[in-house]
Amino acid sequence: MPYPWKADIEVGSLWPSSFYARLISQASRYALPAARRGGMVRALVGRKGIPVKLLGTALERLPAKPSNDVDPLLRGLRERWHELGTRARGLPLTAPPLSTLTLHRSAGLTVFVFGDSADPLVVAKSPLGDRRLITREIEALNEAAPARVAPLYLGEVGEASVQEGVKGAPLALKPVTPRTASSLSWHEPFGEVAAALIRLAEVTSKAATPDEDDVLGSLDGVTDVPELDGQCRRALVAARRDLQGLKRSVLRHGDTSAQNCLLHHDRLSGLVDWELARTKGAPGFDMLNAAVAYLEHGVGLKRWSQRLVIDSFEAAWDGSDFFGTARKAARTSMGAAGVPDRYHDPLELAFFARRMHRRLERPGAYPTNAATAARMLLLACTE
Repeated sequence: MPYPWKADIEVGSLWPSSFYARLISQASRYALPAARRGGMVRALVGRKGIPVKLLGTALERLPAKPSNDVDPLLRGLRERWHELGTRARGLPLTAPPLSTLTLHRSAGLTVFVFGDSADPLVVAKSPLGDRRLITREIEALNEAAPARVAPLYLGEVGEASVQEGVKGAPLALKPVTPRTASSLSWHEPFGEVAAALIRLAEVTSKAATPDEDDVLGSLDGVTDVPELDGQCRRALVAARRDLQGLKRSVLRHGDTSAQNCLLHHDRLSGLVDWELARTKGAPGFDMLNAAVAYLEHGVGLKRWSQRLVIDSFEAAWDGSDFFGTARKAARTSMGAAGVPDRYHDPLELAFFARRMHRRLERPGAYPTNAATAARMLLLACTE
């Protein structure tokens, strides 16, 4: 199958095809459908969802052809299953009959391995050439393990790194418009994400200066941008001066948007996809990113334009319970990492400066552009 990623679906078991159907449905919802060609129709499909059971059955019935691409991996998993099971929280110690779904991604192969249920037991990732992203993810999973917010890394099987599968579905999104943004409310599933990020900050806090491009480098990169007024520039200069003394950093996930936050029965079961993680990340950034991404993806479920994103953010930033609580949670996360109160406001400005700096560095790489990020930063500067 070619969409949303080229995939090899093992037949003979319902689970690989039904899981791939879930991934297709998620892609229709979490990929900012309104921002794409045919946005109104795509957004409607994203809101309504795709009939996963029907699609899974249809995929299972497609013509099949022999393939032995994952046979070596499956042999290795079966040989070492008991060893993997003793490390994992939820694996049976004896391997059940296994089936696979293989996604061909630009960085390599991701193989979901199923037993006798709809959720994968383990996930194996094999890079194509450069192993840096895989290595970064392994280091992050090991550091995050005591906080119990991430899949457990189980070891290497052949060329693949293996981690425990995570049950659940992504954090549900609500459509957002400028009219509804001010009434956007905090809800318990998002509270689960906040609690996990606070716990992660507490467990991984270290006496080290955050990465330069997370904080000081980003502030330097936007201070003289014409879109910012004099008041905001002065606030950024003051924030940079204050943050030079910050000596606390945390493990930062790097992409805490809703599709990477999995919940099972409304409880967070894990944050997934740690390839962008930073060992010395800025405290609070993951929480702020989760909140902003939640709003942007909500806009992407209805209608999309840079103007609509700006108007929705302006309505929600000061007027909604959601952002009021999210900002408090970000500060709680900073405090859990041992960051004194005097750094909390400067770190919030640095977060929005970083978003703008990234868009200036890589125009076209993000759904929101640098001008939209500048308006968000201006609003944060007026606090």
